[in-house]
Amino acid sequence: PAVITQLLALPVAYSLLQADSVAIWAGILLAAAAVVGLMLLVHPATARALGVRGPGRE
Repeated sequence: PAVITQLLALPVAYSLLQADSVAIWAGILLAAAAVVGLMLLVHPATARALGVRGPGRE
């Protein structure tokens, strides 16, 4: 669910970046937070900390 949430934030950030107002800054911040969140979620240290095992590992 967390990865899907971050992926759904990217189109929202893109639409905010298309605005002609202060929303551009919100789009930049949202895009940065979504990308950083995705990077942290797929990092191997996160999987170890959460006890998530890869496929075929028991």
